[in-house]
Amino acid sequence: MTGPHRRRTALLAALLAGAVLAGCGDGSRTPSGTEPVGAHPAVTPRQAVQILANVDAAVVRGTTARDAAQFAGRVVGPEREVLIASIKVATVLKQSPVAPPAPSKPRLLVTTAGAWPRWFLAAGPNPSAPTPLVRVLYSADPRSPYGLWTQLSLLPGAMLPEVASPTVGAAQLAPDATGLVRSPATVIAHYTELLNRGDASAYLKEFAPDQFRTELNQQLKSDRAAFASTAVGAVTSAHSIPPGPVFALATVDGGAIVIGRIDQKYRVAVAPGKGSVQLDSELAALVGRASVSTRLERTAVQTLAFYVPPAGSTAPVSLIAASKTDIAATGS
Repeated sequence: MTGPHRRRTALLAALLAGAVLAGCGDGSRTPSGTEPVGAHPAVTPRQAVQILANVDAAVVRGTTARDAAQFAGRVVGPEREVLIASIKVATVLKQSPVAPPAPSKPRLLVTTAGAWPRWFLAAGPNPSAPTPLVRVLYSADPRSPYGLWTQLSLLPGAMLPEVASPTVGAAQLAPDATGLVRSPATVIAHYTELLNRGDASAYLKEFAPDQFRTELNQQLKSDRAAFASTAVGAVTSAHSIPPGPVFALATVDGGAIVIGRIDQKYRVAVAPGKGSVQLDSELAALVGRASVSTRLERTAVQTLAFYVPPAGSTAPVSLIAASKTDIAATGS
């Protein structure tokens, strides 16, 4: 079985030409918990670049050793789940795990200093593909190092909005922040509903059309049609929001970049007596078997970045970057 649920964003492989990214940053210690809070960036450009170097070294070390413990806090949240799944698949398939690439000459989008958790973005060209990447670096508290929370790919024609200089820092907005057409948490909740209900969603007009959603819907429709034509079984999909942070960074035009996580449960119920469904090699590695004759359930983590216009705007919310990866699967 193939589809939009491959181990590292296969859904996006055919979509991501022509994304636009401008600007760069450079710069060596991680901030301590005793630094004063005020109108200054949570990390300086030099600190951010050192953090990125430490993260990249940990990612390579843990991936090469096939040992998530060696990430040592430098890979967190959904990215940790993604890399653990990647290591599992590579091990089962007797392949060498490959660490995900890091952007070269990253542009830094840094928040102003404030209470923890703290975070910043780093974006830049992917050295091994034409798709620019956006990375979220996250520190839960003063004792925790910044770790890689996710890597997203810019969508076709998308641009990261302008934010305040990394030497100053942009405002970090709360999940319930006002002053936008929708609060950051509401954007994630409404897009989840849109993924679940499609054109029947009450929130359809709140969002600009995007190819990520289009491809998801097309693949689900195709899978359902294929199963219906052979009377093998039924296919269902459900999206939900797991516990975790919602990131929101103020843009210079009064809007915001909002990033959150939405998980997908994709289920196939095989009708009794209809034989078995063959799985592709990566999915089979996650499930632990080459085919299923009763059921299949796969869990994918999706991290999504939106541009949210300021309050009073008539423009829709737009998806600007996305990542989707299978992290678990079961079947019988």
